[in-house]
Amino acid sequence: MSIDLTKFPTATSTGPRTHVALKDGSKLTLKPSLLSGTTNYDGYAFKGQITLALWAWQTVTFTNCTFDAGGASYNFNLSNNSGKVVIDGCEPSNVASAFIYGKNFVIQHSYCHKSGGDGFKPTKNATIDSNYVTDLGRSVGAHADGVQLRGATDVKITNNTFDQAKDQRCNRGIMAQIAGLARILVVGNLFRGKGDYAIQIFDSTQPKTITVSNNVFQKPGPKPKHVQSGVLWSGNQYEDGSPAN
Repeated sequence: MSIDLTKFPTATSTGPRTHVALKDGSKLTLKPSLLSGTTNYDGYAFKGQITLALWAWQTVTFTNCTFDAGGASYNFNLSNNSGKVVIDGCEPSNVASAFIYGKNFVIQHSYCHKSGGDGFKPTKNATIDSNYVTDLGRSVGAHADGVQLRGATDVKITNNTFDQAKDQRCNRGIMAQIAGLARILVVGNLFRGKGDYAIQIFDSTQPKTITVSNNVFQKPGPKPKHVQSGVLWSGNQYEDGSPAN
C-alpha cells in the first residue's frame, strides 16, 4: 500500500503564520530575563547571525519569526549554549554553512531553506522535528547534508521532510560520522530528491545506540542507506510501501 505523503511537512504547512505582521528584530537585545530565566520572542524579523550562550537555567523561545542570515555562517550559533533555545514555526534562511550549529536546541514546524552548505549541525542535545528542509548546497563545491552529525550525542530527528528536488549539491539527508556518536534517533522522516545516500552513518564507537526507523524514501531519489552494522534499522519504506533496506 502506498504511503500518503501529504502528511509530511511542506513549505506551506511550516514557518510563520501568514497573517502575522513581523516586527523589526534588529534592535532587540536577545537576553533572557534574569528573574524568570525565560524569554519569548513572537513575530519578529531578524537579520544576521544570532549567537546565544545561555546559562543552564535559561530558555529563549522564538515563534513565528524569520531569520535571514544575509550570507553569514549560521542563523544560530549555539556552540557555547548551556540553556535551551526553542524555534517554533519560524523561517531560517540565507546561510553560508547551516541554519543552526551547536547544542541544546529544539527546532520544529519551521521552513528551512537557502543554505550554501548543510541544514543543521547539532553537537549535543538537539531535537529537529516536523520541519521542511530544502534548497541546500547552493555554494560551489558544497557537499551538503540535511543534518550533519560529527561525533554528536542525544539528537532526535523526527517527522521532517528533507527535500532536495532542485539541482543543488546535496550528498545526503543525514550524515553521521566520527567516533563518539551515540543516542541518535532518526524516525518518521521523508527523504526525497537528489544525493548519494539518504542516510549515511559510520564510525560510531557505541553501536546499537543509533535508531533509524519508519522513514519514507521517495523514488527516484538517493539510495536509502550506507550504514554500519550497529545501527538499528527497521520499518523504513519506499513511498509504494515496499521495504527500504
